[in-house]
Order: sequence, then C-alpha cells, then structure tokens
Amino acid sequence: MGQIFKKSTTSIFRRRVATVQDQKVLDVLMQLGLTELQAKTYLTLTHLDKAEVKKIAKLSNIARQDIYRIMPALEKLGLAEQIISTPKLYRAIPLNEGTTKLFQKRTDEHTKLKDNLTLLIKNQEENPTNPIQDNDTEFVITSEKERLISRLEKPIATSHSCDMILSRTTLNFTILNLYEAIETAISKTSKIRLITQKTDLNPTTERKITKLTTYPNFEIKFRPTNEISIIILNKKEVNICLSDWNEIPNLWTNNPQILKLTQTTFKTQWNTPTNQTNPPTQ
Repeated sequence: MGQIFKKSTTSIFRRRVATVQDQKVLDVLMQLGLTELQAKTYLTLTHLDKAEVKKIAKLSNIARQDIYRIMPALEKLGLAEQIISTPKLYRAIPLNEGTTKLFQKRTDEHTKLKDNLTLLIKNQEENPTNPIQDNDTEFVITSEKERLISRLEKPIATSHSCDMILSRTTLNFTILNLYEAIETAISKTSKIRLITQKTDLNPTTERKITKLTTYPNFEIKFRPTNEISIIILNKKEVNICLSDWNEIPNLWTNNPQILKLTQTTFKTQWNTPTNQTNPPTQ
C-alpha cells in the first residue's frame, strides 16, 4: 500500500513539474510569435512521435476543428511535417530546432523593420513635411519622462540662450538627465543662466553643477526657496513644470504673453540681491 501511495505521489509530482515546465515553454513560444493555440499544439506534438489530429486535439485539449486550422500554419512555419498515410499523421521538429527557427525568424523581421525605419527617417529628413498651421501659438502638454527628456535635449544643446528657474526636484532631474546637453551648449556659444535652491541637493547633481560653473557661459544663482520650474529657450519657447513634487506634466508654449510673463519672472529673480551666488561646495 505504501509503495502504491509513493508511486502515485511521484506520478502526481512529475505531472506538476511537467506542467510548470510546459507553461514556461509555452510562454517562450508565444514570445517568439506563436499564438497560444499554436504553441499548445506544437508543444503537444513534440511530446509525441507522430500523431493524427484526433489524438493531438485530445492531448492538447483543443477543439479538433482548430487543430485542422493550426497544423497547416505550423507546417508553413517549419515546425511540423505531414506524413502521408490514412489517417493523416503529423510529426513535430525537435523543440530546440523549432525555437531556434522561430528566434531567427523574429530576428530577421526585426532587422527588416529596423532597415525600413532607418529608410523612413532618412526620407523624412531629406523631404520634411510642412504641416498646415492654423495658428502660430501652441500649447502642448508633455506627460511622459522620456518624451520630456527628448524634447529638451536637442533644443538645449543647440540653443543660443537658455534661462532656467528650477526647484530642487526638477533641478536633480534636469542635471542628471540633461547634463550632456547643457555642457554641449555652454562649451560653444550658448549662455545658460540657472536660478535654483542649494539645500538638499543630490550629491551627483552637486558635483555636476560644480563642473558646469567652470564654464564662462554658465551662471548660477541660489535662492532660499523656489516653488516654480521654468525653462526659457532662445526667448521663443518656454517649458513650465505643472507639478510641485514631480517633473511631469509639463506645459510647452510659444505664446508671447506667457513668454513675457516668464521672462519677467526670471529677470526679477535674477536681479534680486542675494548673499549667496557662489557654486555649491563639495
């Protein structure tokens, strides 16, 4: 009785291990591009030497009419082959060969997509489209960090002038993510002026700011408190942070009245006397 129980327990354990392993294989097969039914059918067939549709359907728990539809697709993908007999039989190619074949197919598709994308970008650069503009003034909300970084990076690096008022949160974000763009700008002819707080700076931010102050085109002034964050680019466009505790969302605009307001705000703060204009010490 004990031996029967032991064998039964071992059998159940093996089935559970096989189920877990099969699920992992199914996940990989679907990541490689197969549908769930295709993956289940192929995996089932790999456990068999050869089998007819009826048996494949029973073991995979997939409707027979679906198996009839799936098998030609697996043959086309090179994952199964048909054995001419009555009834018709199918055999899977080994799992290691099948996954390698699927991976190569995805790699080829990715390479082709990359080439097409490169060509698309090249054509767009050579033949830029000129969108119809109903109004020269724009108001745009940016709510994703990577988009915010990409939208700031090139304009700052190629700017003629850039005036920034940054809170502690946006200062850390800006310096950590846009340091190279800022350094590129001030190493050329761009003049960048920054107003910010000195308290509780990220150590990395503090080191990078100290390095920036070695450039003659970079100026910084510290204020005890600062609740707003704005970046004015070339006196033509302004980015305004709309959150007091996060870097996003941001408002982008070239509206003349808002530009005047933000430029006046910057000018007032910049010209306000302060006892602390030195760069941060390490």
